Order: sequence, then C-alpha cells, then structure tokens
Amino acid sequence: MKNPITLNFSSAGLPGKNITGNLPDDCKYPISYANAELIELPEGVVICQHYSHILYFMEVIEFKLHTDLHASFSVDKPSLFQFFMLHGKIAFFTSDHQPIAQAGKGICYATYNEPAEYFYHLPAGIHRTCCFTLRPRWLQMKINNHLGLNPFVGKMDDHEVLYGHMPSCVMNKKISDDLLALFNLEETAKNDLESAQSRILKKIIAEYQKLVQIKLSHPIYRIRDYLEEKYIDIELNNQKLIGQFNITEKTLIENFKKEFNITPHLYLTKVRMQHAKRMLAKDKKDVIEVYGAVGYKDMHSFSIQFRKFFGYPPSGHQ
Repeated sequence: MKNPITLNFSSAGLPGKNITGNLPDDCKYPISYANAELIELPEGVVICQHYSHILYFMEVIEFKLHTDLHASFSVDKPSLFQFFMLHGKIAFFTSDHQPIAQAGKGICYATYNEPAEYFYHLPAGIHRTCCFTLRPRWLQMKINNHLGLNPFVGKMDDHEVLYGHMPSCVMNKKISDDLLALFNLEETAKNDLESAQSRILKKIIAEYQKLVQIKLSHPIYRIRDYLEEKYIDIELNNQKLIGQFNITEKTLIENFKKEFNITPHLYLTKVRMQHAKRMLAKDKKDVIEVYGAVGYKDMHSFSIQFRKFFGYPPSGHQ
C-alpha cells in the first residue's frame, strides 16, 4: 500500500539519508523488515521507519529534539489511520490554526483525513509515534457490527468534513504487547511475514474496538453526538443539555472537557463553524443562506463568531 502522507519541515535540514539495515544503536524500536530514513533538522533528528503491506502502510517515527518542532504533513487522498503515541506528546492543528487533537504517551485512536496540509507541534524531548494507514473497506468490515461506530464511517464516506476521530483510548497491555510483537517480527518468507503482520494488526484493532465500545457507552459521548446532530437548533445551549441529559452544568462541563479537551459550548461553536465553512467554501452558498442553517438567529452574530473563529469574515469565501 502506498503512503498517502508526505512530511514537510519548514526549517532547512539535510536531505533524508537511507539508513535501512543501519539504524542507530539507541533506536527504541528497530524493525528488521522496514525501510529507514534519517532526517537531520536544526531542531534535532528524526528517524522514520516504514513498511508497505497489501492491507496497510506502517510508519514508526522517532523524534529526538533539543528544541520545539513546528512542522506539517500533507495527505494526498482521503485516508484512514490508526495512530499510537508510544512516547512523548503531540498536538495537531488545521492550516488555519484550529486544534484537531492532542495525544500523550499511551494514547491511541482511529482517524480519517481529507486531502490537505495538517500541522503539528512537538516540544523538546523524545517522541515516538506509530501510524497505520488502513484500507477503509478492510476496517469497515471489522466495525460494521458496532452501531456506535457507524456515524464515523458515514462521515468518512460523505467527505463533508476535513477530519474525524474515533474516541481516544489509553493503550492496554494487550495492545502494547501486540505492537512490540509486530515490530519484532523477523523477515522470513514474504507470505509468512505478511500473514503474521496482518494477524497481529487485526488483534490490535479488535482490542482498540473493545476500548472504544466502553468509551461510547459513557453518557458524555451521547451528549457529543447530540451536539453534532442538533447544531442547527438556535436554542441549543448548556441549559438545554442539562435538561435533556439530567446532569448538572458543573458535571457537564467538567466531564466534557476532561474527555474532549474543550467545553460543550466551544465544541458546538466548532461544529457550527466547520459546517458553515464547508457551505461557504465548498457548496458556494451565500452568507444569508448559511447563518440560519448552522444555528444562528441573525447574520451579524454569525459573522462576528465566524471572524473570531477563523480570523477573517465569512465574506472571504464569496
């Protein structure tokens, strides 16, 4: 499978050096069957190991940074990923600086991304990531029996939003052990290696799905889904949520922010703004057609919020 991601570094660095079969001694996860590249940057050193399987593309990256790194990556086609933060922490952003996700050590999640350039920040230190680009139909065959995940698949197929996430979960011992087993496989006969790889990855995805189902059973996910479904409702606010879900406002805000790193009010604003931008930029609708369709009473309040969120007025898409 071809890698849909291209790493972009704004700082001037040396061209990547092929170090396949000659990894540094201190490389944490040397993968015998993977190709490897060393990238030297002013901020530090990056070791990329990657392997193309018929069902997925695997990339394990180790960052050794003596100063913060701000960089980006480009996705060249709609893609589905399974991401693992093995060590350190990372924050992702859109091209207009809107937060996408944060992940600390031990966090994993599935995500899809439309073609675009995405940005990320890593603080000084050591960070290790593992990412599998998956064939969408293969994953869908694995999750279609879980009704809670069907909206995720539907959004991916609709291509209406820039990105989407399944719940972030903390890797358990089974996932950690299976990842290590996958990294430590030895290259023998090609068919034997690929069969072992796909078998282990299926176990990893199945275990992640179990963690996801536990998360989706929590009321806070029903509240998130409600916001995503009812964003057009002009009267939708915290007071309506606490009545709908029989929860105090304090508990609502605390639990929502703990899980999603954002308040319900700001999440609703984010959902509305994403839909508004799509309608203006992609569907070529006028502002007067958009503000009511995303839950605003008048054009003035919508325009103020749009400018505050994106840094430019909605007329910028006209």
